[in-house]
Amino acid sequence: MSPVPDRERKVSPSDSQSSAGGAIGAAAGGAARNALRGMGYGEAALALSPTGVLGRAAIKLGTAIGRGIARTLQGAGDGADVEAPEPLDLTIYQWLIDICVASGAMSAGEVGIWLQAADRSTLLTAITHQPGGATGVDTVVAPDEATTEDGGTVPPGVHLGTHRSSRAYMIDAGADQERTTLEPEAVEGLDGDSSIADYFEAHRERLIGDEFGAGATLTNVQRALHVARTLGNAELAEAIRRKLFRANQYAVIETLNSPDSDRYERTPNSTYCNIYAADFAVMMGAYVPRVWWNNSAIRRLEGGATAVTSAQYNTMVAAQEDVSNVIRPLYPSPGNAGTIREMNADSLAAWFEAYGAGFGWTSVEDMHAAQESANAGQLVIAVAANTAGSGHISVIPSESEEHVARYNDDSEMTSPLQSQAGGTNYKFTDTRTSDYNWWEGRTYHTDGFYVHSGSVSSSVATPEELGR
Repeated sequence: MSPVPDRERKVSPSDSQSSAGGAIGAAAGGAARNALRGMGYGEAALALSPTGVLGRAAIKLGTAIGRGIARTLQGAGDGADVEAPEPLDLTIYQWLIDICVASGAMSAGEVGIWLQAADRSTLLTAITHQPGGATGVDTVVAPDEATTEDGGTVPPGVHLGTHRSSRAYMIDAGADQERTTLEPEAVEGLDGDSSIADYFEAHRERLIGDEFGAGATLTNVQRALHVARTLGNAELAEAIRRKLFRANQYAVIETLNSPDSDRYERTPNSTYCNIYAADFAVMMGAYVPRVWWNNSAIRRLEGGATAVTSAQYNTMVAAQEDVSNVIRPLYPSPGNAGTIREMNADSLAAWFEAYGAGFGWTSVEDMHAAQESANAGQLVIAVAANTAGSGHISVIPSESEEHVARYNDDSEMTSPLQSQAGGTNYKFTDTRTSDYNWWEGRTYHTDGFYVHSGSVSSSVATPEELGR
């Protein structure tokens, strides 16, 4: 056995006192276990291997008690008076235990001993965490700057501002539902006077209850996530985050409601998978362009021109400022080539390949990696161009007990779970009776699966609320 470092021996009781303290500490540990049993923690949870989370926490707690008692024994002759801390009353934090258990990462017994072993001040500060932050996407030019993986400059992105009806514009999350072309899935107590954000929040509240148990709230889930991160329990933090992300993602699906919303209803000549993907991305905090700069504008931007919103441009003109090297989003018109073009699925496939990395999108190998990434709580897009017609783009959401990808008899995934608009609009493609690997069609090309890991700016939620 390695010698104990001097710095530890200076604060440790003598060997005989440690032995006595250890014996009494063992008895105290037994009493603590009995107390935990009385609080409802089962024997299986109390008998885990020391290599596990509970084992480490129990060792830490038992060691602290033993050392406290040993020091008390040692201090009997020198006036020291050290007492073991009183057990934390976990009954007032049942909401925290419930959320941690619902995450699937820990049992009730594990949570109890883990919390008892935590530094009391750190834990109580984390429990009272006040979530903050703000939503974004309040400008038509987003983001201000982006770079490629090799350090090159990417032209700033462009979105058109919110509008009441046009598919080319972003959804105004604060607008009354009646003033939009969306038809969110019905929510009791909400109607046409309620905003899109109201519908999203109501769906998220219900889905958080589905994920974490009846009565769970967004604030308490955020606090539980903060506790796990503050106390260094990465496995628990990730389990909570993934469920929170899925609740938000499914809330977006219910709010956009592609099968019933006029915004995504196909016409004899057009489908709107591109609109749905862009709307979905914006609500989940990522960037997929609804419009993009044309080639001449890109050349000017790469040459040093500055991109501004139309409102900023008009203000500069009114102030008689020089706008010769300024670019605003402008559709083509007679006698004017404009600066932007609307993006269909074909052009989006090219955009992801050329510019996606600058906006936080990373390519993954195949549909299996795409579904794994989605299940890990990441936003995932599938996109491909088509030489014989329109390309396609869809969202790959995370699986749940209710919604799953398609698997064969050998438990091998044959088709990922998807949400989309298009020839047929699906909230979830698991309602289909067959695989849906549309990108495998012989006329599709430049197909790809992209995972978002960049900066987050949502129109309906803060990054922390989204679990991102």
